[in-house]
Amino acid sequence: FNGMNHSITGIRTDYQKEVSGLFGVNNGIIQNVKLVANNINGKQFVGGVAGYNSGRIEGSCNIQGSVSAENNVEKNYVSAGGVVGMNNGTISRSFNQGSVSSKSFSSSYAGGVVGWNIAGQIENSYNGGLVSSQSNHSVAGGVVGVTASSRYKMENIYNTGSVSSRGNNSAAGGVAGLNISGKMQYAYNIGSVISEGNVSKAGGVVGEIWGGRGMQNIFYNINCEIKGNTRCEEGQKIEPEDMKNENFVTTGLGNAFIKLNEKINDGYPILKSSCKSIFKSMIDSYVKKLKKIQEKFYTNYDICRRLYPQNLDDPNNNNLE
Repeated sequence: FNGMNHSITGIRTDYQKEVSGLFGVNNGIIQNVKLVANNINGKQFVGGVAGYNSGRIEGSCNIQGSVSAENNVEKNYVSAGGVVGMNNGTISRSFNQGSVSSKSFSSSYAGGVVGWNIAGQIENSYNGGLVSSQSNHSVAGGVVGVTASSRYKMENIYNTGSVSSRGNNSAAGGVAGLNISGKMQYAYNIGSVISEGNVSKAGGVVGEIWGGRGMQNIFYNINCEIKGNTRCEEGQKIEPEDMKNENFVTTGLGNAFIKLNEKINDGYPILKSSCKSIFKSMIDSYVKKLKKIQEKFYTNYDICRRLYPQNLDDPNNNNLE
């Protein structure tokens, strides 16, 4: 499916569907689709673009909408992601700016881009939306809730949104909530991370680690709020001004990132792959403003022409003001 960079709005799914999204299950290729102001709900695997992915999703995003998974049946677990609920494929050049939430009696996973990454790859993607999870065993991550992919790396990813997890056993991380065996490189977080519960773990990059130690070049803003009973210190603390420095981009994050100006992402690095969509959004915004100015000009000109036709119709008349 090729969305040709068109926007899809007004979708609403209910909580009766176990696998829910624009597409329930994707085994093929989904590319260049933009979701705007949609409300995607379900009771197990829920994602903005796909509930479950074993194919490839690229150049796709969820903007301003909401993704929610909820199931209060005992022993059931839920997984919600801004792009994909459960991932066993590849996600590239995709992002989320909407809210993502998951809630269940047993286990609940939520991630800005992917809720649960089983054995998939996530690259050149980011999250800017609010991520929250609530259950007895609750996990939330800025980009991915839970990752167990030891075969593929998560690389060139970042989070700017707030992350929160609440439950008896709770974990929250700026990039990943729980890393079971996943590999990660070239990642950063500047969002707040809150974990609340009897046993609560939190980290600037990763909230909890079981066996995923293949991580390098991962960073977080030293000033971002991190709250939890146990602190995961994986990742390097960086001062905000240093993270906005071009030297940090070249030596820390690598060739996939670029530093533009203070008006874009508050001066923090962005992915080169997202520049096209960012510039297009800026141009579209400017065009809309120009159209409004143009409409106002012609409206005022028409009024003046009706009131003072002799002034506007005479090219030699200097009293046009």
